[in-house]
Amino acid sequence: MTSRISGFFVSLFVVMALSAASGSPQKTAAPGSVNDTIRLSLEDAIRRALETNEDVGIAAAELDKAKGTKKEATSAALPHLDIFASYTRNPLLPVIFFPDFDTGEPTGIKIGADNDYLMTVSVNQVLFAFGRVGGAIKAADYYLKSSEEGLEAAKKDVRLEAEIAYYDALLAVEVRRIAIQSLARAKNQFEETEKKLRQQTASRFDSIRAAVEIKNREPEVLNAENAIRLARLNLKRIVGIDRNTPVILTDSLVYEPETYSLDDAIEEAYQIRSDIRALRLNVAMTEKIYTVQKRGNFPTLSLFGNYTLQGQSQGYLLQVEQHANMASVGLSLNFPIFDGLATQGRAAQAKADHSAAQLSLQRLEKIVALALQELYDQLGAEQENLESQQATVQMAEESYRLALVRFQNGLSTRLELEDAELALTVARLNYTEAVYRYMVAKKRFEYAMGH
Repeated sequence: MTSRISGFFVSLFVVMALSAASGSPQKTAAPGSVNDTIRLSLEDAIRRALETNEDVGIAAAELDKAKGTKKEATSAALPHLDIFASYTRNPLLPVIFFPDFDTGEPTGIKIGADNDYLMTVSVNQVLFAFGRVGGAIKAADYYLKSSEEGLEAAKKDVRLEAEIAYYDALLAVEVRRIAIQSLARAKNQFEETEKKLRQQTASRFDSIRAAVEIKNREPEVLNAENAIRLARLNLKRIVGIDRNTPVILTDSLVYEPETYSLDDAIEEAYQIRSDIRALRLNVAMTEKIYTVQKRGNFPTLSLFGNYTLQGQSQGYLLQVEQHANMASVGLSLNFPIFDGLATQGRAAQAKADHSAAQLSLQRLEKIVALALQELYDQLGAEQENLESQQATVQMAEESYRLALVRFQNGLSTRLELEDAELALTVARLNYTEAVYRYMVAKKRFEYAMGH
């Protein structure tokens, strides 16, 4: 009679064991340390997971990289200022040879001084580059926004993982509660049977059978305790709590029905899902990069200015009368006529990247629509099952109440009472699991929508 209950506990135990085993090991508290109990709500679990998850940290680092890329691209539109300074010591002065007017023989003349000083300040500002500078800045901006969406997507992944782990732990707690209630009913039935035995209205067989039933329920409570331990270990791993720290879950499994429209859900997913938004930005970015690469052979018009201070001295101190100032401003036009087809090659690569980004977006939209359809159907089925189980629990409770009254009045056998009690326990287990499955299905559906 208890095979179905035992199977439920074994299944739950295995699920929790595999879930906990798949995670990384927890840090062990130092011997003798005391860990305060943490009261953990669902929102607290999500917050802790977001603070400690490595994937969120990696996405945040990618966002920092994108910010740096944006600054680098913007630098092409800003003035570039360079300062160059040098000092040269001339142990042997340079010599220039001139022909002697009388003899025709070359005559060497030393020029310069023992010390040369030079400082140059140059400024360069791109004025016009046929959209290449603006295009590069815009592409970097798309990359930055795409990285922001990537960080949001990573946070949503972690949020879903933390929520499901929290629900796993809540399910384990509920299963233990039902197991304890079942054990308590078995003990009450044993006491009732013992009383009947003393009144000689029950047989010794009934008493032994009631005692065996208690022993059958005790392992189910132990299995439920192990399932709780494993579920909490997995939850602690995800939210970053030391495995030796006691945790009390403050939320509970509560059935909150929701109504969704599949068409609206798909449309909303296309608008707000971070991965879809990131791919749209990637499409726009690759299009800009392609435009910039196509214009690699276009000219660049720049404004430049230079100021030079040059001086010489025989000593180590520069004398005022031994220096000269020079300054110049002008325009430069750089027109790369032929670069060995490098521009065409880069443009072809950028075009291929753009085409791949478009196809990736189309594929993701199809995948999302299909996933939402499957999750919508699953959610509907879970809701129907839950409501059915809810009615079953009510009937099982009434059936057990009537069976107990009949047994107490000697109108039925112990077997009839055990069947009613087993039906009640299974109904409550099924209902609890149905609530859990519905809540998980709802969270997965909302996650697929982009929430």
